[in-house]
Amino acid sequence: MADQIARSEKQLGAILRRARKQAGLTQGTNGDHIHLRQGTVSRLEAGGKLPVSICRISITVI
Repeated sequence: MADQIARSEKQLGAILRRARKQAGLTQGTNGDHIHLRQGTVSRLEAGGKLPVSICRISITVI
């Protein structure tokens, strides 16, 4: 995946969702890989505000 710049939480969520789908993962399996609940992954992909530490973990894994 080419480097992308997210200028908002919504854009970050869309980038993460595309990366997850390209990897063939569900929100649940992605959450298992990064030690987050499916609901947290969903909120992150929807552009919800989450602690910066969770965003760093998600981006690093994807």
